[in-house]
Amino acid sequence: MESKDRDRIEARADQILGMEAQVSVSLVRRRLLRLVMQAYAGLGLMAFSGAIIFLFFELDWSREERIALLVGIGGLTLSVASFFVSWLYSQRELSKAEEAQRVSHRLMSRLVYLEMIEEWSRFEATARSKLADDQRPNRRYSISEIIRSLRESDKIKPIDTEVLNYCLQVRNSIAHGNLSAVDAWETSYLLRRLRGINDLLSKVD
Repeated sequence: MESKDRDRIEARADQILGMEAQVSVSLVRRRLLRLVMQAYAGLGLMAFSGAIIFLFFELDWSREERIALLVGIGGLTLSVASFFVSWLYSQRELSKAEEAQRVSHRLMSRLVYLEMIEEWSRFEATARSKLADDQRPNRRYSISEIIRSLRESDKIKPIDTEVLNYCLQVRNSIAHGNLSAVDAWETSYLLRRLRGINDLLSKVD
C-alpha cells in the first residue's frame, strides 16, 4: 500500500513540476520581452540625444561651444547607456538566481514529501509491533486506535499525540496528491518530530 502511495506522490510531484516548468518558461518569455522593450527605450534615449546634438550643431555657435556641448551630451548618453546595460545585466542575473531558487525549493519539497510517506510507514510498523494482542492481530488496528493505545499505555506523550494526528493529516494529503494543502517547511518540521517519536518508540517496551 505504501508503495502505491509513493508512486502516487511521485506521479503527482512530476505533474506539478511539469506545470511549474511551463509557468517558468512563460515568465522567462515575459522577462525577455520586457528586456527587449527596455533596450528599445535605451536606444530611443540615445537617438534623442543624437537629435539634440544635430539640432545644436545647426545653431550658430562657436566651434568651442559646439565641442563642449558634444562632449557634455556624449558623456551624459554614455553614462545613461552604461547604467542601463548594467541594470539589464543585474536583472538577468537576478532572474537566474530566482529560477535556481525555485527549482531547488521544488526538489526539496518533493524529497520532504517522500520522506514523510516513508517515515509514517516506519511509525505504523513500529507502533503495531508495540501493540501485541493475542485476541486481536495488530494489523487490524486503525491509525486512530494505534495512536490512542500508545498514549494510554504511556508509550508517547500528550504532545506526541497532537503531532501524530497532524502528521497523519499531512501524510494523507501527500498520499492523495493534494499538495496545495501542504507546506514544505511545515512538513519538514513535522518530519523531524516524527523521526524523534519513532526513535523513542523503538526503544520502549
